[in-house]
Amino acid sequence: MSNSAQKGISRIQKDLTGLGATASKHWGRIFYKVKSPAAQNPSNYFHVTFVSLLGTSENRVVDTVSEPASNVHQWLFNNPNDKGGAASSYDWMWDANWHCAEWFVDVGAKSYRFFSDSKEVTEIALTGGDNQMSDYKSLIIGATHYQDDALPAPFVVWFDDLAIADTQIGCQ
Repeated sequence: MSNSAQKGISRIQKDLTGLGATASKHWGRIFYKVKSPAAQNPSNYFHVTFVSLLGTSENRVVDTVSEPASNVHQWLFNNPNDKGGAASSYDWMWDANWHCAEWFVDVGAKSYRFFSDSKEVTEIALTGGDNQMSDYKSLIIGATHYQDDALPAPFVVWFDDLAIADTQIGCQ
């Protein structure tokens, strides 16, 4: 029996080069639903990324960390080396409802904004600085997690209706 779902290996990758300049300056939106109760790490924080943008570097634009033994999580703008990112407070909950995650990236301005269910999470908004953005070539969707700790059950998430556009899409 494979543990790929439990280890976060299953994902899809989409080439963005056909979007031209929109690949590196766009609004993105995806709906997601996490199985409830969500799998929890009883003793450590649990980091799971839903959407990443890849160029010469990786930016995790729909990214979370859950508190130990809790359905409470925060949102992140994150890089693999953990430099140049930002984190929100732990004010968000995993539940059995569909939710909307929306982001804006502008590589030229080194700008990032994030919205959860149409509410901007201003704690993780960035402009300038060392956020390590690069011209994006592809997008990854999936539940990619980074701890080697075994979860008591798979972390299950469903995705729907990915959209990328030049203007804000919204969650309606």
